[in-house]
Amino acid sequence: MCRFFLALSTRPFTTKHLKPVLWTTSHAFFKQCYTLPYNPEEKENKRNLPYNLDGFGLGFYTSSTPKIYTSVKMPWNDKNLPTILDALYTKVFLAHLRSIGFQKFSCSLGLPVHPYNCHPFVFGPFMFCHNGVVEAFFTGKGRKAIVTRIKDTYLLQIQGTTDSEYLFALLLTFWESYPGIEAFLKVLDFLLELDASLILCLNCVFLTPSEAYILRYINRKEDKPPSLYLKKEEGPCLCFSSEPLEFEESWTLLKPSSGIKVN
Repeated sequence: MCRFFLALSTRPFTTKHLKPVLWTTSHAFFKQCYTLPYNPEEKENKRNLPYNLDGFGLGFYTSSTPKIYTSVKMPWNDKNLPTILDALYTKVFLAHLRSIGFQKFSCSLGLPVHPYNCHPFVFGPFMFCHNGVVEAFFTGKGRKAIVTRIKDTYLLQIQGTTDSEYLFALLLTFWESYPGIEAFLKVLDFLLELDASLILCLNCVFLTPSEAYILRYINRKEDKPPSLYLKKEEGPCLCFSSEPLEFEESWTLLKPSSGIKVN
């Protein structure tokens, strides 16, 4: 499945901080487009794929306004990317690599490779990215129920075709009445009620101008969600990454069915 990286700090990041984790560390983020998965705390995880070549995206905040840049080019072939990184000055940085999947359990196989399907997604002050699958979205009954439950305001803003963007719109719908952790619980309850036998895999990041929510979840005890690691850096700085960015440094694996809120 996909990969994402989130960095949060009390001091702004610049290109000096971001280029090493994106390009030059031993398992740098963009190297994860094509390298074998590195998951030292879980020796086997079928949801970590070696290829994540179906687009990438960056997200960051300027003051309280989220901004994104998405592309279906390879990062090393995108001539605009260095210019964007050189201009960054932000306390919140999010990067995502998309994979439509090459395995039999991938419902997203065949979804278009298109900038509208690249993460992260934004609406108003909110930003979201996802690594996982909502199987109910790929059934007629499930998709109808999801679309019907989404508030018109958010439904009309959807531009792509992924389960992830619809999941974001669904979360925003519940957020209006249940801001905070409860919104995630309401989304899980709603999707599981559609058909609990279908896979619901949600490794995701949801950002507001003042808060970050990070979730690692799957609804099957015998299965594992894609890996998700945490590391504390000087600054102070918190980093979340689908895989560690260095081979020899210590990262902490988040347990399945766990979530973190950061102010």
